[in-house]
Amino acid sequence: MGNRRKKNNGFNWVIAGLAVGVFAWIAADFYFNVYRHPQNEVEIVEVADDHKGEFAPPVDPIAADDILTSEDGFVLAVYRDDRYGVEFKYPTVADDARCPAPQKSDDGFWLGELYFFAADAGEKMEDFMARQLQGMEVQRRDNIMVAGAMAAKVDYQTAGMGRYGSSVFIENNGKLFEFGLLAGEGAEKCGDADDYDDRLYQSVIATLKFTD
Repeated sequence: MGNRRKKNNGFNWVIAGLAVGVFAWIAADFYFNVYRHPQNEVEIVEVADDHKGEFAPPVDPIAADDILTSEDGFVLAVYRDDRYGVEFKYPTVADDARCPAPQKSDDGFWLGELYFFAADAGEKMEDFMARQLQGMEVQRRDNIMVAGAMAAKVDYQTAGMGRYGSSVFIENNGKLFEFGLLAGEGAEKCGDADDYDDRLYQSVIATLKFTD
């Protein structure tokens, strides 16, 4: 009986050892192939600060000389609106019917996808911005220098259609203005430039000045 008990104990130890080994192998396999491996492949997305209240220059403004001397046929045209005392230069191509021309409205003007609006008399900046951006999802807001004055540049996305836009809100002599660009999907591009809308927007930011 004593010898049989010893044999059974030895057999039990063998079974226990095998069980521990199998468990350890399963645990190691889970760690390296199920848990650890996906952790190495997680994509890290960096979310930029909105820099609200800080100074930031316009994003990659296109210098007027660069457009004027471009090899793709672009020249700078001057637009002036004495109703609001504003003037700026914008890229265009002579004899290209696809290039936009300024179209006046009762409270501003349009230039292709670029728009300009004036605030109501006595309206405060924050109220004006809230009214113009109503229903939009603001993506980013920066303070920038435009025409020698501090301005607010707001990037946004429209509800429903999901189009992206960017607006600059600025004050001059007590008057509040917004000019911005709502990204379009038109097939025709001025001068065959896929980035024409961006050229237009950046040119206005870089060359805008007040004449009053």
